[in-house]
Amino acid sequence: MKTFKYLYCRFYQLMCYVGNGDIAELAAIMFMTFIFTIHIVTIWMFIISVLHIAGVMKVSVIFVIIQMASFLTFLYYTLVYNGKSDIILENFKEETKSEKAKGRFILIAYIVISIILLYVSFYLKMMQNRRF
Repeated sequence: MKTFKYLYCRFYQLMCYVGNGDIAELAAIMFMTFIFTIHIVTIWMFIISVLHIAGVMKVSVIFVIIQMASFLTFLYYTLVYNGKSDIILENFKEETKSEKAKGRFILIAYIVISIILLYVSFYLKMMQNRRF
């Protein structure tokens, strides 16, 4: 759970930095929801393309929407509801500059790797479709 809180704090600070300070709480959990949905789709695409499982359901739009709604609800009630956001931000407020820089690097690497893995899974599926 500490990882979720740390990611939330970093995304919250990112949203404030880019000018979404008024809706930073909601924007942070929406961004986290988007990233987690990318993870689910990536895992699903790897299962379909790498393991060559016949009859596996393809990723549908409804599946993605249900996943996003589930993640959004979960993150809202665990990170924002009843002022939990203020407590989380207060816990990470006393970080040193080096810890903040390390946290930013980890956050950016996490986002980039997530998106790269999604594209790799799409590429593998495309190559599999060309073979058959």
